[in-house]
Amino acid sequence: MESVEEIIELEASEEASELIEGRGKQYRNNDAITKLQAIEWSKMHSITSAAKKFKVDRKSIRDWLKNEKKLNQQINTSAKGQNRKRLDGGGRKVMYQNQESELADWVKEMRERKLLVSRRIIRNKAFEIFKNTDLKISNGWMTNFMRRNNFVLRCLTTTCQHPPENYIEAVAEFIVHVEKRRKEANFSEILAMDETAVWFDDPGGRCIESRGAKDVAVVTTGHEKMRITVCLSARSDGKKLTPYKGLDVLYEMRARSRASDRRTDQSRILNNEEADATNFGSNDVDLD
Repeated sequence: MESVEEIIELEASEEASELIEGRGKQYRNNDAITKLQAIEWSKMHSITSAAKKFKVDRKSIRDWLKNEKKLNQQINTSAKGQNRKRLDGGGRKVMYQNQESELADWVKEMRERKLLVSRRIIRNKAFEIFKNTDLKISNGWMTNFMRRNNFVLRCLTTTCQHPPENYIEAVAEFIVHVEKRRKEANFSEILAMDETAVWFDDPGGRCIESRGAKDVAVVTTGHEKMRITVCLSARSDGKKLTPYKGLDVLYEMRARSRASDRRTDQSRILNNEEADATNFGSNDVDLD
């Protein structure tokens, strides 16, 4: 004769079976947190009770129990691991894995050689690699291939100057040298100075406008390309010095420019007067 617990477990199993198979199987995607909660519930009660509570098949609970260690590892190692609904390697397997790996390696090799790679180029190479298969190289397959292999479409960038291999040691040696020199010289004041440009009118490069507007014009003072250089200094004890705006230098440069313009104008006037006198004299000779 069956015990009361066995009867309750059997009824729960039948109810879970009706829930899953009554109107056709209803597949549910559960995240890692839900799976671990179901595992804890099954340990405290039973697999059948967990299947009923979380509305999944008993086989799913058993599979989650087998992968409990992987689920915990996924949550602890990834920031979004608790929201993921599949473990690494789960889901449908890739068709023609060897050919796809060959294509991915070819793309990486091309980029290591700094050669241009586009979707069209990858697609042409895929036709060559998968020519003996029935795989259809479609746009959807291309998108999934790039996602699986962590390929993205990026804007081209210019090559920047890379630091030398031993730059860390060089920087450390320079810092030690400066500190040693400072102690030997016993400077009374140590200042750090930097220069920065201050624009007379900086309208910026962006402006709020209605969607679809063809022109985004902004009224300015006409001095958006004029600027002065400001020197900022601070002492080693933390005191900030008064910024040097360089206005005297600016005024001096303007005065020199105006004086040069005046000399140029005077020279031009003298040259014109001499030319007029020469022409007048030549005309008198012609009349005689």
